[in-house]
Formats: sequence, structure tokens, C-alpha cells
Amino acid sequence: MSQIETGNLNKKTLENPETRGWVLGNFIDLSLPFHSKDVEIKWGRHKKGETKDSAYVDVPTKALAILIYGKLSIKFPEQDQDIVLEKEGDYIYNEGRLHHILNVFEDSLLITIRWPSLKA
Repeated sequence: MSQIETGNLNKKTLENPETRGWVLGNFIDLSLPFHSKDVEIKWGRHKKGETKDSAYVDVPTKALAILIYGKLSIKFPEQDQDIVLEKEGDYIYNEGRLHHILNVFEDSLLITIRWPSLKA
């Protein structure tokens, strides 16, 4: 059966703060169209001055984070890399769910795609 759904991800993530911006993945209820075992997508809105330290989980995933607007850095301490995203379309690709620290220099929107989707 075909299905079309429209909406607004700003509204969806504000109404569901427990998802931390993740809008598609294996952790979404099976009855919803955004459940997927194959891929996860995050609508990541970040405010200037925000700092986030990721939970370190060494699992076999791949991730692509794409800057839509703003300026931020993502530091990978174990790899001794600090990468600044500042132009629309700048991205980071990594394999494995690596420990990282996010530092936001300007209000930013970062879309993250991670695959496969693993339950936490």
C-alpha cells in the first residue's frame, strides 16, 4: 500500500525531545512509517555555545554528517582530529560509532545519516 506523509522536522523533534533529533531508525515504533532497520537520520539543530560529548559505542556502523548551515567542530579525541564544518554542504564521514565532541560556534543545522540502524 502506498503512503504519503508530510510534516515539519523542526516541529516533530520539538514535540518528541526524547528522540534527541533522531527521526528515522530502528528505535522508532514499528507501527510508524519512520521505523527502519537499515538507516537512521538525525535532524540536529544546535545552538551557539552548545557542547556535546557523545556516548562512546564501538559498533559496526557508518555515518555521514552534513552541515546545512552554521559553524561547528567535531573532535575525535582518540583519532586526534578536530574537524570544522563551516560551509553549506561540508561533511564528515566515519566508520564505527566513534567517541566525538561537538562544539557549536554558530546556530547550526546538521543532518546525520547512520547505517545500519542499531537499537541502543
